[in-house]
Amino acid sequence: MKNKILNLAFLIFSLLLPTHAQTGWSDPVSVSGIYWCTDPAISVDNNGVLSAFWLKHIKLDVGYYSTVYFSQSFNGGLNWTAPVNITPESTSVLWETRAVTDLKNNIHIIYAKGLESKVLVYKKYDGVSWTVDYVIDISLNVNMRFDIDNTDMLFATWTLGSTTYYMYCDSNIYPLAWSVPKKIHPDINYQTFGFIFDKNNDIYAIGKNDTDTSIGSCVYEYNKIEDKWYNFEQVYDFGEMNLGCAITLSQNDSLYTNTAVGSSMLFNNDFLNQKYIQDSTWAIPVNINSKNNDWNKKMFVDAKNIIHVFEVNIENDIHSLNHTYGKGASWQTETIHTDPDYYIPWFDVKRKVFEEYDEYYVLYGKSGNINGTPTSRINFQTKRISTGIENSENIPESTVLYQNYPNPFNNSTEISYSINNPANVKISIFNTKGEFIQNLINKKQTKGQQSAIFNAVNLNSGIYYYQLEIGGHVKDTRKMLYLK
Repeated sequence: MKNKILNLAFLIFSLLLPTHAQTGWSDPVSVSGIYWCTDPAISVDNNGVLSAFWLKHIKLDVGYYSTVYFSQSFNGGLNWTAPVNITPESTSVLWETRAVTDLKNNIHIIYAKGLESKVLVYKKYDGVSWTVDYVIDISLNVNMRFDIDNTDMLFATWTLGSTTYYMYCDSNIYPLAWSVPKKIHPDINYQTFGFIFDKNNDIYAIGKNDTDTSIGSCVYEYNKIEDKWYNFEQVYDFGEMNLGCAITLSQNDSLYTNTAVGSSMLFNNDFLNQKYIQDSTWAIPVNINSKNNDWNKKMFVDAKNIIHVFEVNIENDIHSLNHTYGKGASWQTETIHTDPDYYIPWFDVKRKVFEEYDEYYVLYGKSGNINGTPTSRINFQTKRISTGIENSENIPESTVLYQNYPNPFNNSTEISYSINNPANVKISIFNTKGEFIQNLINKKQTKGQQSAIFNAVNLNSGIYYYQLEIGGHVKDTRKMLYLK
């Protein structure tokens, strides 16, 4: 009887969990051998073929040199081909492999070469052979980012000193012609930690202001046609050190950023920031209940607008590769892999979107030390997460709080929202200190789209927040700017 009760309780609990929390991560599969290896990168093509890359370092009597290794899986990561050295001629130290796949299933990689004076190297694989090294004679330190838009335009960024540079290349044109490297911001030391393409192949980058460190997390926009960066904006004034770590964009043009707020990687909290790309203000940040993580993160948003953050937790000197997911005020964290005998200093994540689910592919390095010799391995794990939409007849219209219009506004602005069922609705106004200003709406309303006019003529200019409550539960909060 006791076992039946326990089984019933477990069944109820599992049904309450979201679908993506019920399917676990695959067991780790070692892609490399056990030797000194670092900087994994992974890509997936239109046919689901996975390509893994990493650096193998060989010690010399004085110093060491590096090579790039390559392996593929044709069955979702269950089995991998024998690793191949694609830079057998290398006698240099290599850094930071990055990989993407184009619409024709060609693979493109970049990596850095050198010690004191690094250069960027590009290679392409057409499914049969690799091109010779294409050396781009630029100076760089670290923090390379590499991606491809839906026209197969390659885009790369890297950091030199305290600022980020960028360049691009149309992979459809041969011979390749990379653009002249340029500073992202002409006047400010802006370090980019990630970027995302929108439907027009314009870019939203997340990073930090290194000229004025009190500002911290900033988003910068790029217009592809004009080859111009603009609209450099602070995400939120957290009042303490913070760093913009990751960025993603939903199907309905909702922009999300991940900001680490705190003094270091050992002491920080993750916050989610959100706004629609056509809006001028960000919503109030949400603490996603994840702390003390490395600043290197990957972030995605699925068809259900659930956010997925991948990061390495480094509390108590034990590394744990984690997957934190959720939306609104509901967040959960699951461990993909941890091992008390190894650190996890590097990882990469790619996603493939299907009609009813997404698949996430994680490649990470485990690093240790045996008798003074660096020893590591590259592991792969995957997870399928359901994103299927149920019968639309059973789904109520969503509850949405829209951005006020106009915004910024002078004296009055319209606040619109929609509710999925008749309910008690409250729209409340607050100032930046969180002090209550007024209730704009506080009554029972019918389902559907509603709106109200907010008149601020008796208030001072500045930022204000408006909050939607349905049946006593806060659903969303947005920010607006009043210019008297």
